Amino acid sequence: MPVLEYAAETLSRFGDDLDAIASPTGSNTWKAYFSSPDTDTQVELIDMVVPADTAKVFVGGRNMASLGMGGPGGMWAYGTAAWISTVRYRGETGAELANPTDFGNWGGTVAFDMSPPRPWYFGLDPAGLDSGHYDFLSVALHELAHMLGFGAIGTGGTKFSWQTFLSGGTFVGPVSVAEYGAPVPLDGPRVHWATGTLGNVNGAAQEATMTPSITNGERQLFTDLDFAGLDDLGWEILPPTLQWTAAADNRWEAYANWSACPEPAANTTVIFDAAAPHQPTLHQNESVAGIEFRTANWSIIGNHTLTVGSGGIAGAGDNTIGPSVTMAANSTWTVEAAGTLTAGGNVDGGGHALTKDGAGTLVLRKARNLGSVTIAGGVIELLGGGTGVVVTDALAIGAGAALDLADGALVVDYTGGASPFASVAGWVASGYDGGSWAGLGIRSSEAAADVQGLTAVGVIDNSDTETGIGGLAAFAGEPVSPESVLVAHAWYGDANLDGVVDTNDYDRINTNWLLWTAEGTVPAGGFRWAVGDFNLDGTIDTNDYDKINNAWLLSGSAPLGGLGAPVPTPEPATLALLAVGGLLLRRRRG
Repeated sequence: MPVLEYAAETLSRFGDDLDAIASPTGSNTWKAYFSSPDTDTQVELIDMVVPADTAKVFVGGRNMASLGMGGPGGMWAYGTAAWISTVRYRGETGAELANPTDFGNWGGTVAFDMSPPRPWYFGLDPAGLDSGHYDFLSVALHELAHMLGFGAIGTGGTKFSWQTFLSGGTFVGPVSVAEYGAPVPLDGPRVHWATGTLGNVNGAAQEATMTPSITNGERQLFTDLDFAGLDDLGWEILPPTLQWTAAADNRWEAYANWSACPEPAANTTVIFDAAAPHQPTLHQNESVAGIEFRTANWSIIGNHTLTVGSGGIAGAGDNTIGPSVTMAANSTWTVEAAGTLTAGGNVDGGGHALTKDGAGTLVLRKARNLGSVTIAGGVIELLGGGTGVVVTDALAIGAGAALDLADGALVVDYTGGASPFASVAGWVASGYDGGSWAGLGIRSSEAAADVQGLTAVGVIDNSDTETGIGGLAAFAGEPVSPESVLVAHAWYGDANLDGVVDTNDYDRINTNWLLWTAEGTVPAGGFRWAVGDFNLDGTIDTNDYDKINNAWLLSGSAPLGGLGAPVPTPEPATLALLAVGGLLLRRRRG
């Protein structure tokens, strides 16, 4: 991308609606006038058409005493009041005030020195800039900002918004003062920030672009303070958005790979929109406000961490983020219908809330430290291989949505609050769906694919002392609080979710079955997985014994992901319990 176009793209973060200057009708007419950028002579253009939301810039070069020169053009108009207002102010009503608070005109000019003391550096990559050159990009940014009204001083009764905020030798626009922390010092003519005034680029301090000079070999990118100045002039500054430009080397940090400079930062939303697949590659930790995958087949790679802010992630089609992701704020991750977004690395929620929206599927490997998880639409699915786990302080699943554990696990830590066990168990019962494990709520594609029907989704409350199974310090490889709900892909009958079906599990179902059948006593806390209700129908009966017996007898060859080894060959004591269970069942049925 040519450097001048790149600079213009950087300064196009405006939400302003500029009225079009159309071909005049009736007695309406107007004239744009400006100094030719290549000859410095007066140019007049009659009835020039300027499209809506567009500023026309005339660019050229000549020999001059400075590296560059830029500014807004002049105008003269005749006709109706509405016509004159449109030509002069482009619909920016604040520009019409006696003390203007907005800026809008047809455009202007930018000129560059044809014979600078050192040659121009026309590259985008700062690695190629040395003390033998002046940086064209830096000067282009500076002069284009002047064309947009920065430092503009009106003549002949014309007043620009820059002048409204001049106070002695400082600029007191409220956005600039908030960014700088004080009135911003100006140079002598009061059209630049004072030499040495600092701003920030991607959180790093740099001399602001709109200071009056630049040193050879130096790059001055537009800083937050420079954008604040344009904001005070009336330009509606939008959050920065950068679009990947399908460059060949795929380096995330390379300027040339993005639609504007600099590389993405914590306040930037990045857009991936191209027909061919690409692999933006992180060579260091990076931060963005948000990510938009507008097309499919993108794969972000690299052994570093990508921090994502409140802008979240939006995706169309199938796309992958391979590096670890850290959430810097509450955010929504949206996956459109028929699309899949895979976060192949670990996700650290930073205590923030994650909302999954859209009808598509979000695939997670490990997602920890989440303040809450809300599945408003579609599916969150855990990667297989026994490594998938979600650890969150709260969970909500909307109608028509699902959490697919595959062969993974879920931890809902409610420390200090009320137990969400009833809600979570209800979602698991919904996912059971008559034994298919393909329902809404909480389900398991691994259990659904188990042709022997030996595996399920089990759910226990770690504070469930009535069953004697609570109080786990770790679960699915994660440390857990005593006040947490634990959910996992498990063997049918694995009442305590320790990865095996053994005498402890038969103790649970036998004890509670006896109390229920002999005394009519409902287990304290009700029927649930931990007491032997393995088919989640609200009772203990032969169906539950069928589940535990089948799993116990046949599980030697069935996988359980990473949650436990297959059940070993049963010992005689366990066989005796199995026989007792069978006899009791026959008595109950007779």
